Amino acid sequence: MIKKWLSYLFPMPVKKIPSELHGILEINYENGKKILDTANSNYSFGSLQTILKTGLQAIHFPGNITTSLILGMGVGSVAHTIRYDFNSNCHIEFVEFDPMLIDLANTEFGLQELKNITLICADAYSFMEENKKQYDLVIVDLFIVDRIPEKFTEPRFINWVANSILPGGKLIFNTMRATLNPEIQKNIVDHFLSKNIDINILSKVGYTNDLILGKK
Repeated sequence: MIKKWLSYLFPMPVKKIPSELHGILEINYENGKKILDTANSNYSFGSLQTILKTGLQAIHFPGNITTSLILGMGVGSVAHTIRYDFNSNCHIEFVEFDPMLIDLANTEFGLQELKNITLICADAYSFMEENKKQYDLVIVDLFIVDRIPEKFTEPRFINWVANSILPGGKLIFNTMRATLNPEIQKNIVDHFLSKNIDINILSKVGYTNDLILGKK
């Protein structure tokens, strides 16, 4: 409890957890709230939560959104944003490859307390290759530490994402400015446009990220 109160003055470490995928994960208190960090970036409940909230506001969430697919979970901070900041009970389907993050989401960050959520432990690429469902909202938030793996920027994957959006549905594709080549970002945008997804880029969100926003 002392660490929680001291965190209003400066971040306080809680524990470090080694991860084969993400290196050392750090649970810290910041401004009285638990967050999950890596050495180079916030994974959940810090700046990332603010960035995705900005994206949700920009697409006028919740609107008519009743189903959502979120590729890349962290420890599920966006679900708390959807439930508590936007008062939406839309169904959330998370796809997360790292079982350790799923466990931390439930044991350390209270995800198990939220209802109408499906957790799928799978590689997002393989999941999308087989997926036949469509959703009102798709959020792509796929990072290893601070980089998007190359396979998640390829035309085939972008096509799968586009096909998973219902007519009138929305897209939020999170990228980091420092680690994504502008030419790759342009290619992602061009592929979405070729699939009849209207695109708008929200630049320098939190000074660090660009959000590719779309509507089908």
